Amino acid sequence: MEHRRLSKAVDNTILVCLTIQIAFVSISIAVSSIAFGIWVGLWFIQIIVTKKTGFDKKILSELKLINIFILAYFFFEIFSRFYALYPEGAFNNLKRLLLFLIFFVSIIKIINFQTLSRIIFIVVCTISFISVLEIFQYLLKFGELINQMSFSEIRIDYFNYPLTAGEIKMLVFFLVFPLLFIKEKFLINKKLFIIILLPVFISMILTQSRNVFLSVLICFIIFGLIVNRKFLAGLIIVIILSIMILPSEVLDRFKSIADPDHPSNAARLYMWDTGMKMFFDHPLTGIADSHIREIYSTY
Repeated sequence: MEHRRLSKAVDNTILVCLTIQIAFVSISIAVSSIAFGIWVGLWFIQIIVTKKTGFDKKILSELKLINIFILAYFFFEIFSRFYALYPEGAFNNLKRLLLFLIFFVSIIKIINFQTLSRIIFIVVCTISFISVLEIFQYLLKFGELINQMSFSEIRIDYFNYPLTAGEIKMLVFFLVFPLLFIKEKFLINKKLFIIILLPVFISMILTQSRNVFLSVLICFIIFGLIVNRKFLAGLIIVIILSIMILPSEVLDRFKSIADPDHPSNAARLYMWDTGMKMFFDHPLTGIADSHIREIYSTY
């Protein structure tokens, strides 16, 4: 009995730390990393003590194909390091492979829908609170910044790089967005859930990350076509009204997505061109990702 209680306490601690890691990744990499280190250490100790990984034959069977691809990815990541153009520090970034543990621990430790719902709810509420703080600071500084630069250059970046922040918020937003259209209740009233989700969406847009704009639009269109035609009709109306009402400098941010002469786009095109040259020079071995700036400069 005591053994079961201890095991349950360890499982709960792992889930708490996993939730903290995910919820705080947009505001503090340090907190997120510490939480990651704690639950990974606890999980490894638990495996050593119990001599069980938590996988049963059914789960292993269902994950067989996924595991093959993950192992193949691991192999080529490590293999390419031996052919790094700059051998010094070539193996340093391999620690990111540990992030795959998030996938496996989630499958093993999140054993019911209630636990999953709570984790999702905590993550969304945390990101929403962070978004409210960002929006508040944005509004306080907006008057000063608009006199120094155009609206399209004012971006929310108080806790993280705007591109990274926008992508994290987008993932969180679409994690729960479909739940707004189901009949079943998800922990709380849907109207309250919309209120919680709204700051995430607003701050996501205010990061002015164009890849996020494009991704959100594509996801909305797909969702409308497959799941809810009324939503698609509403989306079309919103797009038409936005084109008619929004200032030209706001629309220019969207139009710049397809502009090859835009400075940001031109830089990306050079990167893609350089990347292809690297690939054709080293198609089988790769070059690893150490000293990448020096490699880019060489090309």
